[in-house]
Amino acid sequence: MIGTIQDFIRKSISASGISKLYSIKYNFRQNIFFNNSLLDREIENFALQIKVPENKKELKSENIAFFATEFYEQGGHAVLIRNILQNIPENYNTELFLTKKNKSMKDAKKRIEEITSYTKIDGINFSFMHEKKLLRQMFDKIISFSPKVIIVFMHMNDAFAAAILALLKKHTNIKILFVNFAAHHPSLGMSFADLILELSPYNAFVTQKYRGLANTHIIWLAGESEKNLPTFSEEQIRETKTRIGIPKNCFCSMTGCAAYKLYSGKKSEFLELIRRLLEEHENLCHVLITNLTDELKQIIDSIFQNSKTRNRLLILNFVANYKPIFKCADLFIDSFPISNDLTMIDLMSLKIPFVSMINRKNIIQSFNEYMPKNYPYVFENLKDFEQGVCKLFLDKAERNRIAEMNYEHFLNFFEGKKVTEKILKLTNRDDFNEVFCKINEQDYKNYGEPRLVPIV
Repeated sequence: MIGTIQDFIRKSISASGISKLYSIKYNFRQNIFFNNSLLDREIENFALQIKVPENKKELKSENIAFFATEFYEQGGHAVLIRNILQNIPENYNTELFLTKKNKSMKDAKKRIEEITSYTKIDGINFSFMHEKKLLRQMFDKIISFSPKVIIVFMHMNDAFAAAILALLKKHTNIKILFVNFAAHHPSLGMSFADLILELSPYNAFVTQKYRGLANTHIIWLAGESEKNLPTFSEEQIRETKTRIGIPKNCFCSMTGCAAYKLYSGKKSEFLELIRRLLEEHENLCHVLITNLTDELKQIIDSIFQNSKTRNRLLILNFVANYKPIFKCADLFIDSFPISNDLTMIDLMSLKIPFVSMINRKNIIQSFNEYMPKNYPYVFENLKDFEQGVCKLFLDKAERNRIAEMNYEHFLNFFEGKKVTEKILKLTNRDDFNEVFCKINEQDYKNYGEPRLVPIV
């Protein structure tokens, strides 16, 4: 365990013969610190060794740049970027810059195809072997576009992207809006932001109190716009159920998340709950959409080894076109100990009722602030959670009521056009001081001290 951030920095830059950025990123995997401004300074000192010409091009107020590391078919931030881009009016010019462009083009074909229908994609193919040359190339690409603002969706461990932000901060007047879409991780680059866009109030609270950065503004999470929401016929839903193996006339509960969100250590209270529900209700089938790691497979095998219900637990891999599968669910059971923010927004927009858990021990693994005020199906303990699942299982009218209530909440807070309009208003500002949000720490006195998830 690293004792102090200073110890961590010394370790990060000590390896001889290795690039500075590689050394920082490699050791950053062990990082548990919220405030990484000192590491940002190390990255900045390295980046500013690069000579760049004076930029005399005038910034264009109608030009908005987007900046990210790479995309995956299932990556949530690619969907967020798409949801924003599809709602930007035609009088704006946009361009997306990726630090791993070719890899994204190869591994996220569907997402790239979606996004290229709204904007041009440029960038570089990062290699630590040529980091200084590539820093200059990426910097030149961005300033050639002359954006007034750059909206950043970088991976939190992307030392190269952080170095680009340092160059932009030093040598240009481009405003940096940093989207904190992975608040449960430590982050590089955040201290270069003119404004940090937070997706919930308690994320802003954590950034202010623990990351030591006051320049936060809450935009909420951008779902799809109302006009772009998909619709599915009963026939389409039946065909999808048949394709994925849901038995006819069977009640379908569902969970979708990364494997690590389902267990702690070698145990999974969540999967033990699913086994109990399957044992109690013979007409129940549970669909689990996840990346089936060896560790998760061992946990599942252990929990279900003596249960006849294993054939009613259907495990699917992630797919890019997941919404038709979501629509097969009568009820969504959110994962714990770590919840799912973008999934929750999708469920609201698709009118699928869900049950979720508040994580009082670690605020940044909980998303109860995304729900309607006094939401009746978010719980603080497993017993009440299980009872809530059973109540919705038995009461179709209540499921319909909750689905409609959540949809109205989605339209008010997360609808893509509304969130995009908020962002565009920010891009038109010259001074962000007036939009910094003020968080009352007393609102979070009943939560434990947050703990970050190291980036593996």
